[in-house]
Amino acid sequence: MAVRLYEWDKNEVGGTAIEVTANKVINLLLRSEDNLLKLDDNELYCDLQLEDWIATTDTLPVWVTTGRVLAADWWVATWTMLCFKTTSWDYVEWIYGDDWKLYVDNGTWTFKQVYLKSEVDALFVQLRSEISAVGFSWEYSDLLHKPTLWTAAACDTWTSEWEIPVVQANGKLPSSVIPVADPQQVFTVTTANDLTTLSNATQWDYGIVTDESKTYILSSDPYSTLSNWIELPSPTWQVSSVNWKTGSVTLTTTDISEWDTSHQYVTSGEKNTWNAKLWTNDVATVALTWNYNDLSNAPTLTWNVFVTQAWYDSLPSSKLTDWMSYFIFNN
Repeated sequence: MAVRLYEWDKNEVGGTAIEVTANKVINLLLRSEDNLLKLDDNELYCDLQLEDWIATTDTLPVWVTTGRVLAADWWVATWTMLCFKTTSWDYVEWIYGDDWKLYVDNGTWTFKQVYLKSEVDALFVQLRSEISAVGFSWEYSDLLHKPTLWTAAACDTWTSEWEIPVVQANGKLPSSVIPVADPQQVFTVTTANDLTTLSNATQWDYGIVTDESKTYILSSDPYSTLSNWIELPSPTWQVSSVNWKTGSVTLTTTDISEWDTSHQYVTSGEKNTWNAKLWTNDVATVALTWNYNDLSNAPTLTWNVFVTQAWYDSLPSSKLTDWMSYFIFNN
């Protein structure tokens, strides 16, 4: 639309989205957020379609735009893209790809596949066909290879690990499963070889061998195998304990009690005390030496002794101070 203005004409004013400046310049008023209007060969136009070869890092216009995107530009698929964006930059993007699938980016910068109802129904049909009937019915009859109930054939039986034992013809479980419950018996024989003749002996019975004074136990059947009879460490003919002590026993006087405590054995300290009383501490020296000189207040005596020269020579040196007079004579 062309507008002619004259210098002397001062009455023109702007209108809706139109501005007339003092210099008679007419401007079209646009918001700064609006980037949908474009100029081409001096023509202003509005185009809602995105430009070709747009990439994920490119700035998209606000409002609703559409265009074709390529997987080569790092989009999740190639084909039609629809973008909803507000002026506050909230956005939602949809892509309908050439793989016939629908994808959405709900403001997370990541596209997720959207399944149609027909696709979900088809997945449920496929899943149901892959799950056995018992997965839906909970019926025992829908199981394959099920055992016949209430029979031994329904269980792993016999006596190995994780198996169920079967009662034998005698109404008992095998002894390898539960130890024999019969009471233990005690037999007496003369020699160890006689143990193999105890036909009534069963596992855990005892055999006393008199010529050895030893006791044996039947560790396992049969009784006729001598190696099955194991010697017990006790009881034997040997002393098993002394004063309630076992092993290498050492007794002291305190281990032997008497009915009258006044007659108990003395201790080492008491013995030393008595030894001291019977020795030099309480007895005069003369009692031990028999020496006259050890007497107290002994009178001074002079003794005359007649000896031969040989006898005198044999006397100790104390002969010079023992207050005795020696007379030597020749025989």
